[in-house]
Amino acid sequence: MEVLDLNATSLQAQAEHEKLLLDAEIARRARSMHVPTAIDDVKRALRHLGHPVTLFGERAFDRRQRLRNVLAAKAVEGGESELSALGFRSLDDRSSAPESELDPSKRAEVFYTPAGKDLQQVRGKLAELSFQRAAARLARYKRRRDEPAEAHRRCAELYGELATLGIRGSQIVDSRPISCCKFSPILGSGAAAAELETTRVLTGSWTGLLKVWDAAKLQPTVVCRGHTERVVGCDWHPEAAFSTALSSDAELYPSPRLLASASADATVKLWDARIHTAKVVGERPVAGAKEEEDADAMDIEGPAPKTKGVFERSAACLGTFTGHKARLSRVAFHTMGRLLGTTSFDHTWRLWDVETRKELQLQDGHLKPVYGIAFHPDGSLVATTDLYGITLLWDLRSGKQIHKCIGHVKRVLCVDFSPEGWKMATAGDDHAVKIWDLRERRCLYTIPAHANLVTGVRYCSQSGEALMSCSFDGKVKVWSTRDYSCLQTLTGHEGKVMGGDVSHSERHVASVGFDRTLKIWARDVLA
Repeated sequence: MEVLDLNATSLQAQAEHEKLLLDAEIARRARSMHVPTAIDDVKRALRHLGHPVTLFGERAFDRRQRLRNVLAAKAVEGGESELSALGFRSLDDRSSAPESELDPSKRAEVFYTPAGKDLQQVRGKLAELSFQRAAARLARYKRRRDEPAEAHRRCAELYGELATLGIRGSQIVDSRPISCCKFSPILGSGAAAAELETTRVLTGSWTGLLKVWDAAKLQPTVVCRGHTERVVGCDWHPEAAFSTALSSDAELYPSPRLLASASADATVKLWDARIHTAKVVGERPVAGAKEEEDADAMDIEGPAPKTKGVFERSAACLGTFTGHKARLSRVAFHTMGRLLGTTSFDHTWRLWDVETRKELQLQDGHLKPVYGIAFHPDGSLVATTDLYGITLLWDLRSGKQIHKCIGHVKRVLCVDFSPEGWKMATAGDDHAVKIWDLRERRCLYTIPAHANLVTGVRYCSQSGEALMSCSFDGKVKVWSTRDYSCLQTLTGHEGKVMGGDVSHSERHVASVGFDRTLKIWARDVLA
């Protein structure tokens, strides 16, 4: 039988067809290839494989994708043994799986630390509370589902107001940058217009001071002194409402005036804004027309004074929580009010009892310093983020880690749960905000939010229809959670925005920055 050689055109077509098949197989392998998320690990792998650590203009995401393609190509070419030695494998490649995964008898043993009696009692109360709150939340959203027209109307009204946000007031807070801020809760729904009259804003600064501000007048009402290093996190007790006059009652718990602060001095302090002492901290000039009146009020004989004493009310420190071995990152009250959560650079997060000031739980599990922390609105879960780019979900009722959110290519610095209960937002050093579906345990959407590190992310606490993010790019942005479009971009800070929060009525936004200012954003009536 005579066999004819293919001509040049056919040989070229055959080669192109084989290349297409090879590229398709590499792309298929790349989609299921395990690659590290940490930047240092990606560079180390590329260097070991003999490829450039970075290319001109290449971002972290592009570098990670290049590593994925390199590993997939090597796997297709038959380098499975080398990839296995390096610890890489594809999801559909069981032959290169570690022996511990194929042989159950050689898997690492899972161990649990016995819980103390106090922690067991708290977990029982948490389980009961979370079941009740979950039932109430589901009933509330079922009613909302049954009335779609009303839900759409309220959402459109909210978006209309958020789209017209503008600067309402700005005040210099301290002599050094301001690291965090938080709106106080309010009792009842209340009118948005009157909300600022009964709301306080808590700020923490690099001087170690914690200040409570009147949100309407932007005047400090209480100062908390005690930290020896910069304040890095602050939070209000869930019942810290200011709808009535300050009470003189000093009962500790339940207290409507508790607040907590975390510092780089590795301590957490608990404060009561109801208990305060006043002292003169300086002097200010007295206006001419008021000199005589002030002199009479002060019962001073002789000429009227040219200056007037400036008084400062200092809050009482109820206790100091110590135990962390390195600087703290964030602090947050549990929705129950009795518990306090902290994260630290010692790679752990801890749970404290506010009543007894004792440590209930010390939890490790993160490979790098732990940074962000947030509690689920039902009180059942807690999310912690770390500087490795991973977010871990924990069940507070059992103490187990139930999920690991992997997707960020750099540090994850902030996290927040939606009031709907099934969505969670994370953000960090990769300039993006990721939305996670807790039911399907996957990333639902990625918002390319900012041009620099994202320092804060916060859902509207009542409806969950909007999301606030702030960044080192100097901007605060408000996003729709329906289509993740940007509703408004707030600019006004001279430099990095260090933190932000959304008010209870969802109509006001507070932000603090490296420029030492606190800014309140509200609806622009002229818009």
